[in-house]
Amino acid sequence: MMIMRLTAVLLVAGVAAGGMWACGDESTSPSSIAGTYNLLTIDGLNLPVTVIQVDVGTVEVMSGFERLNTDGTFSESLTLRTTEDGQVSTKVATDAGSWTQSGTAIAFTYGGSGDTFTGSVSGDRLTITQEGVVFVFRK
Repeated sequence: MMIMRLTAVLLVAGVAAGGMWACGDESTSPSSIAGTYNLLTIDGLNLPVTVIQVDVGTVEVMSGFERLNTDGTFSESLTLRTTEDGQVSTKVATDAGSWTQSGTAIAFTYGGSGDTFTGSVSGDRLTITQEGVVFVFRK
């Protein structure tokens, strides 16, 4: 979701849907926020969340996570349920890359594409906003 190149995830689900770097002057240790963050909400809605609904079907986000590793890499996964013309299927979309932290801001860079997005961490919560969609995760 994380989340999360939402547009790419939706394309993986078979449905066409139609960043900036964090900055700051204080760096903290990656190990302080490293861990697995499970997806709680998308735009304030509890999972599952319908992200696309058209005449022939829907795409719902069922679950997801962001895993921040102490070596500055991350992996992410979204489980999607697609219903098209009455046929239901489940797909898992994954991606990975690197991350850096500056204060509470986190900058993510996907390994393959080099695309970037930002997030922030506060306590056990990780918030990521991509293309205007807000993903909230909990450690």
